[in-house]
Amino acid sequence: MEIVLNDFVNKEEKFVGRVANLYGRAHFDLGNWQMSVTALQKAVTVDPKVPEGYEWLARAYDRNRQPKEFFAAWAKAL
Repeated sequence: MEIVLNDFVNKEEKFVGRVANLYGRAHFDLGNWQMSVTALQKAVTVDPKVPEGYEWLARAYDRNRQPKEFFAAWAKAL
């Protein structure tokens, strides 16, 4: 039972990470750079194995004029 529960929780966390990624990208498209950064930070925290999350986080940092954070996120995306 515990194995099934752990598997369910892991799948739910990835779902939350992907939703946060889409939410962050929507804010990016609307020009809400800080909200985009916040959502994308959550996305990569929840699901750090998806390079696309770091790519969009880097873009949001760039638009939000955070060069150190941009380079760090971009390096993870690569």
